[in-house]
Amino acid sequence: MKHLYELLNKKYDKKLVEDKEYRKAWKKRKQRLEACGVEVKDLDDVAMLYYELVAYSIDVKERFEEVFFDTYVRMYDYWYDLTYQERKKQMNLDIMRLKQELPCFVWDTQEIYMPCFQAKFNHLYTDEIILLDLKQYHTFIRSYQDQLKGDLYGCLPYELGWTSAACIAKDEHCFVLYHESSQRFYRYTDKGYEKCLSLPLKQKLTQDLKQSLGNAFLQDDEGRLGEILLQSELLSKRMQRKLIKLRKKQAKRVEKKKQKQE
Repeated sequence: MKHLYELLNKKYDKKLVEDKEYRKAWKKRKQRLEACGVEVKDLDDVAMLYYELVAYSIDVKERFEEVFFDTYVRMYDYWYDLTYQERKKQMNLDIMRLKQELPCFVWDTQEIYMPCFQAKFNHLYTDEIILLDLKQYHTFIRSYQDQLKGDLYGCLPYELGWTSAACIAKDEHCFVLYHESSQRFYRYTDKGYEKCLSLPLKQKLTQDLKQSLGNAFLQDDEGRLGEILLQSELLSKRMQRKLIKLRKKQAKRVEKKKQKQE
């Protein structure tokens, strides 16, 4: 049987990349990613949000590297006259000044500044960046693409505003994102992205309505979502009738199931 999600997603399907303003930003981001050796494969919304995190991670990574190179050049004349610990101390002082300018979250005691890199990689840049001076670590500067990963830290990167989508609701095993441009909710579980809920673009959601829908979607409560949408003015009369018809069919199905169990 068709579900509310299928009904709304089919009617109001609009990819982020189809939005004029988002497409402008995406064009620049795509060029940036490809220049960094990142292969761009998909153009669906979930991929777009992932690429936003990737681009942000690379930008922050390069800021750490700029501090490393600036400090190295400044200290070049006496760099190797210092002990390893002395070089590290000065480098970390300069890195600390950068860290104070950047948002982060803590994951298992490690500060995460680059959300598409694992905690060990973040640790290298936040606490041991002096190691980039060693030949075996040079590869991390240019050949890092295989280190990039998504879904490492749940909703935390989205809560800090590192993408254009906002985390609207969450619990221990699930979170829901909302994007203004597509007027769409995205549900993620411990296993990653699960499904979306699309709404018409004709009018923007109030904060209260956004929160109510987000909470219901978090619980995957299709019945509650239907109630909220029918009480709102978001849907056209025709779509309301379709939704009412769908809810009646679902109610009959539930009733028949109960009767069989009895």
